Amino acid sequence: CCLSSPMTIRAIESFHMVLPRCKLVAALFIVLALVCGSEDDAHSTCSRELHDIHESELNDIDVQCLLQADVHVHSPLTRVTAGDASGLHRSAGKHSSQAPTWAWIYVAACFAIGPVSMLLASAFVSAGTKQSRGKGQDSAGQNRVAYFDLWRILCVAVMVVSHAGEEFDDYVEYNMLGGQQWVLPCIMLISGTCYVKSSLPPAHYMSRLLAYFSFGNFLNWVAAVITGTHWWTDITTRGVTFQMFFVLGLGGSVLVTTPLKNMLKSDNERPSGLSVQSCIYGCVFCCFFVFYWFGDLTSSGSAFQMMRVLAESAFTLMLATLALDFVPPQQQDLAGWVLLVWIYATRTLRAEPRPGHEIHLHDLFVFAAFVQANPLRGSKPLGTLLAQSWPVLLVLGTFMLHPGLKQRLDLEPPSSIRGRLRHYAVEALCVVAFTTIPTAGPERTIQLPDCVRRSMSWVTNWALFAYCSHYAIYRLLLGRTWNGGEATNTGVCIVFGALLPFYALEHFQTSRHTSAPEASAAKVPA
Repeated sequence: CCLSSPMTIRAIESFHMVLPRCKLVAALFIVLALVCGSEDDAHSTCSRELHDIHESELNDIDVQCLLQADVHVHSPLTRVTAGDASGLHRSAGKHSSQAPTWAWIYVAACFAIGPVSMLLASAFVSAGTKQSRGKGQDSAGQNRVAYFDLWRILCVAVMVVSHAGEEFDDYVEYNMLGGQQWVLPCIMLISGTCYVKSSLPPAHYMSRLLAYFSFGNFLNWVAAVITGTHWWTDITTRGVTFQMFFVLGLGGSVLVTTPLKNMLKSDNERPSGLSVQSCIYGCVFCCFFVFYWFGDLTSSGSAFQMMRVLAESAFTLMLATLALDFVPPQQQDLAGWVLLVWIYATRTLRAEPRPGHEIHLHDLFVFAAFVQANPLRGSKPLGTLLAQSWPVLLVLGTFMLHPGLKQRLDLEPPSSIRGRLRHYAVEALCVVAFTTIPTAGPERTIQLPDCVRRSMSWVTNWALFAYCSHYAIYRLLLGRTWNGGEATNTGVCIVFGALLPFYALEHFQTSRHTSAPEASAAKVPA
């Protein structure tokens, strides 16, 4: 009865949407783990051949290497015998058993939140609800989807490379090609636009993100256990979660923006007065504002800044819903410009370091969701102008960067208004260009070649694999002592080399689907 229940059937259908993308990811990861595990065993066997190291030589040797090597240490004050070193080695080999209870609870919650959310989402969706897909898309719609896929892949590639050690992270620290101003903002713009365009129920959309969150956490944890890393010491950063926190932030943006999406999807052709959504966002804004203005908070503390940026973000949502409540439909295309000015004015007039950067990305998610349903006024001629004058804009934006400055200005903005204006002007230009250029149409913009457009599906699957597994691959290659400092060229080559299996799988599936109709047609008698 349980297996044949509608809830179970819908849950299986939900898992079927996510698991096919994870099968090849898990297979590639297991192969790499076996290879790296055999290398670690060989290294451990060779290290036991070391013996009788004098105390004067200890300064040049890592303590963890001594424990793994099981060596004799001679010192006039202390003497570590072979039995002591063996005991230390055995205790170092049982890292996971030393993890505190709260760490196991944390990883269990991270692993379970994805599957559990998919089960719960299936319980709130009727059996007849299916994901609707447009069958008659025009060429402009197809180009726009390929446009998003291309930029999503580029942004993921930059993030994957930047996490491969300080040598690669310097490209982001020095803001090469203005990556601080367009990588994460473009990801949020794409995510906000796709969320509003999606016909999936919000519960299913959220559960898919949480499924990827659980899968990425699992890969990071497995890599930490294989290498003997103390994964519980920095469990939320370099230990387990790390890059998957961005996916969790996307889920939070989806959850908070759902009331606004319901208004954008409604069929009301004229303003209907104050809505429930505006009241909810208004109450949230008032609560944060009261805590900020009248709360007993230190003006220089992080809690004081948190209340301020949360109040500003709630006001952004309230502005969007109020525009839908009271502004006539023919004037709502101006509301997007108002939102954009508000978002960047608050960031320019006051420096908002972390977590202000994360809240700023959420505001861009809200902006993208709003302008997807209500395009900016003049977006088509402006998009045409930006698309045709991109060399001038590229040179202008390059000269507005801070040359030779090694600093994450997106995380720690400049202290002066002039410096912040210089930084956020480039980002605002990228946001406007990214939003308006697709509305110009394929005949006025640079069209993607057909071969590139056809490859977007499997390269997008590779991007999902690369984002979920790249940190685990780096951990397997560099071992337990890696804290993000040492660079790994091999890891980058492995991640990008995984494009070949994804291409082979896509080619195999395409050839199988094309050969099946030919075989059936050959069996039909003349």
